Amino acid sequence: MGSFAAILLAVFIMIMRRSNLLRPTYIWVATTLMGMGLLDGFHAALEPGVAFVWLHSIATLIGGLTFALVVLPERVSRNPILQTAPYVMATLSVVLGISSIVFTQWIPNMASSGTFTLTAELLNIVGGAGFLIAWFHFAWRARIDDREERLLLANHCLLFGMAGILFHFSILWDATWWLWHVLRLFAYLVILWFFLSLYNRNAKQLHLSKKVIDNTSEAIVVTDPQGKILDINDAYAQITGYERHELIGGNPNISKSGIHDDRFYQDMWRQLLSTGHWSGEIWDRRKRGEIFPKRLTINAIRDDRGNTTHYVGIFNDISEKKSDEEKLKNLAFYDPLTALPNRALFREHLEEITSTAQRSRKQAALMFIDLDGFKDVNDSLGHAAGDSLLKQVAQRLHARARKSDIVARLGGDEFGVLVRDLEHPEQIGSLAEKMLELIRSPVTVGEQEVRIAASIGIAVYPDDAQTVDDLYKNADIAMYQAKNSGRNNYTFFLPAMNTKAVERLSLIHDLHNAVEENAFELYFQPKIGLKDQRLIGSEALMRWPKPGGKPIPTEQFIPCAEETGLIVPMGDWVLAEACRQTRQWNQRFGTQLRVAVNLSIRQLYKKNVVLDLLRILEEQAFPTRLLELEITESLLMDDTLVTIPILKQLRDHGISIALDDFGTGYSSLNYLKRFPIDIIKIDRSFIGDLSTGSDEAAIVRAIISLARTLNIKVVAEGVETAAQLDFLRQHQCDEAQGYFVGRPLPAAEYEALIARP
Repeated sequence: MGSFAAILLAVFIMIMRRSNLLRPTYIWVATTLMGMGLLDGFHAALEPGVAFVWLHSIATLIGGLTFALVVLPERVSRNPILQTAPYVMATLSVVLGISSIVFTQWIPNMASSGTFTLTAELLNIVGGAGFLIAWFHFAWRARIDDREERLLLANHCLLFGMAGILFHFSILWDATWWLWHVLRLFAYLVILWFFLSLYNRNAKQLHLSKKVIDNTSEAIVVTDPQGKILDINDAYAQITGYERHELIGGNPNISKSGIHDDRFYQDMWRQLLSTGHWSGEIWDRRKRGEIFPKRLTINAIRDDRGNTTHYVGIFNDISEKKSDEEKLKNLAFYDPLTALPNRALFREHLEEITSTAQRSRKQAALMFIDLDGFKDVNDSLGHAAGDSLLKQVAQRLHARARKSDIVARLGGDEFGVLVRDLEHPEQIGSLAEKMLELIRSPVTVGEQEVRIAASIGIAVYPDDAQTVDDLYKNADIAMYQAKNSGRNNYTFFLPAMNTKAVERLSLIHDLHNAVEENAFELYFQPKIGLKDQRLIGSEALMRWPKPGGKPIPTEQFIPCAEETGLIVPMGDWVLAEACRQTRQWNQRFGTQLRVAVNLSIRQLYKKNVVLDLLRILEEQAFPTRLLELEITESLLMDDTLVTIPILKQLRDHGISIALDDFGTGYSSLNYLKRFPIDIIKIDRSFIGDLSTGSDEAAIVRAIISLARTLNIKVVAEGVETAAQLDFLRQHQCDEAQGYFVGRPLPAAEYEALIARP
């Protein structure tokens, strides 16, 4: 029974080694068991005699020497040639066993006069010593993962080793002889237990592995080297929609999507065969026909000889991940409102197209489109209406562009069009005109029809710029030039525009520095009452002197201040300085001079504007009744729902509101009934010709007459002659200012004017 168990266990170990379930050193355990099992089998079949003792002793020797080889490093035992050791041992054992039975005369003398010979003892002692060496190896180097199996092998070796050593003390058929056999029998029983332990451990591992594979969320498929499916897990069936019986024995290409060409699969197999590994994203098809993306990893399983025995494929369904990536891509590169490319993606296209144009020696054009009148629609009809308008404009532009062109929303009410493969720049002008026409066409927003226009700036590559940044900049410059030229038109970039743009940037830079350094000065233009022609106050005007040069004209830096928002701190400084100076003069000269200060749209729309203005007046201890705030007609009409309440609050605190440049804007006297206006200032354009019978004279008379009816004070601007002053006084105009009354004066000169008797 022991011999049969040893042979069976040897075969089992060989099978497990082929599956790489045991370490390489176990090949020597299989070799030992194979040799001892066969030789002891021959020994058990013989009657007591020379061959009987010989086979028993030679089995101990071969077993001990072979078992001792377990101490060799695993890299040695892993050698493919050594994997044939059990087969070689089986062959040698069979030959030796048969020879020992047939040719007994060749066997050396093993016993004499009831005792064993030195030869017999040496064979058993050397074999026993080999077993003891193996026992030491297994007992003292037991690992946690196979501790039980190693201890069983250690006990097996110890029993065989003790039997080999005990052989020296035994006499044929005495008690020691039988103890020697009992020890060997127990050794075989231990090896049988070892066999059962290995089998149980392997079964548990297989069961656990199966449960792990079946319960993992990743799909797993195992194939043979030819690609035939041997096994799948539950996740594979769930993801693909196929039943297990539909796939076993089949080929994984049953789920090919058809998206990848033959070259893709050839490259995959080329890498898999050369490296034993492939990983990547691939599209497959579910049973119901749906195509889905997956992240696939394929590994080749190889034996000790390096031959591929199986392939294992593991994949995840990454449909949700791809969907999330697509959403992130849309967020990063597409405008969520219009679904057009955004500025980032537009720039990538621009870099690609300019590079292509450079190689092909063709031109490309960049168009910047800014909508005129969009703010009015957005403010009056609401943001939802503004969004609807932007979407319709985007659809029109996209429909008009060629398939090869790129239309993008760059932000706000600004769009970009990139035209590639341009042969003649004149084509762009025609396209721009058609786009302007499309934008001008009525747009239905909700139940209301609105009309807007656009300004388009055009820059051509490589004529107008050699880099993407310069092309962007020049198209932007051209667009602003189109706006400044009256809007609702298009303008090609010209080099002179760039010079102006550079000058403007320099002006803005200097303006920032001037605000930080308080580099401005206040001038005061006198105002007189026409009843007695006495000085009643002034209008505070900002001046920006340049060291060593002429002052910068206000019409040059005020628009830049408005655009950049610097007008707010500048306006606060003007108000504070004008109030401070006027208060000092009134205290010094005992006067009640008033001061007028211009209020910009940026200041008016500033949060807490009323509180900020009152705070400045309080800090300067200046009476509100002596302050006039001048606003323009366009500012007054910009958003009446906002402006009227603010102006009423200011008026309630005693501040006078003056309507500047009256007659140049909406020119409707009816507005004067609705708005909290205390003073109107007739624009200088009406004062120039006040000769009898002129239209200007009639308009001025009408304004004065209606203003008196509404109890509104009238101030005439731009008075430059005595005749103009006489006309105004004759028709009961209240106040006047202009070069005839007095030019704008620095503070010191205005103070001298006040001091005159």
